[in-house]
Amino acid sequence: MNTTTSSRRRAALVTVAASAAVVAAGCGAVFGVSAATASTPSPTQHVAAATPAPLAFTQSSSAAHPIALTATAGKAFSHTFTTNAKAGTVAYAMDEGPGLTADSPRASDHFSVNTNTGVLSGTGVESGIWDFQVVALRDGVEAHAYVQLTVKPGAAVGVRTYVSQPNTTAPIWYIAPNGVIHQRLTPTSKATIVKSVPATRLEQFVVSGVAVDAEGNVIKAPDEGGDPSTVTSNITSDHVTRTGAEDTITISGAWSHRLTVTQEHAHTSFTVSVAHATH
Repeated sequence: MNTTTSSRRRAALVTVAASAAVVAAGCGAVFGVSAATASTPSPTQHVAAATPAPLAFTQSSSAAHPIALTATAGKAFSHTFTTNAKAGTVAYAMDEGPGLTADSPRASDHFSVNTNTGVLSGTGVESGIWDFQVVALRDGVEAHAYVQLTVKPGAAVGVRTYVSQPNTTAPIWYIAPNGVIHQRLTPTSKATIVKSVPATRLEQFVVSGVAVDAEGNVIKAPDEGGDPSTVTSNITSDHVTRTGAEDTITISGAWSHRLTVTQEHAHTSFTVSVAHATH
């Protein structure tokens, strides 16, 4: 990531740092010397000016070896960054670097650093890995902490399921993790909610799904090492065959079929209704 703080964030840091310096001066504090232990030199005594140590974060890091933090989507997270400077004399900010567009997801969408305390906090929604820096400023001098924040998916709430007919693009059905069925009759038509997937006797459906958390994050997709989804039916005469990562189920003649899709120990069920010919 780029180590240059944006002008706007730098201006904010300078303002806070300047305010901290004024407060410290008003309280008789001297950087590098405790106000409680400082003594007044005699007229003949020469005291060397105290030189504060270079500003640095307590936890070392680099672009190649960032501080690794882990959060869980949907749960509050916090981590405190500290420096070797006296509390109240340093201002903090996040620097996400260049190259992000207005539509780019970024850590600062859900996390922020307290300017005065250096506490990084927030609640992540989207799972992923975010690289950024926490910048500390004192008397115009910056220190940088390189951070890699991983937001993991939360607990699975169900399986996001897709149902289609073999070798066709429509109709298609999307079953939400809570079992609500969304039907789209053509690739461009608006989806509508239906009570069941309509079928005829011996009709086939291709079924696949992925487990998701409450925020919609995929727990572990098959192409990332997760188990492929499986479909079962409460009607024993329904026949399931496996093709790659998908199941194809042949619907028998019963009126109502309750299908259950499982992936990564999560489950979602929905109904397929068979229309019988009338005589």
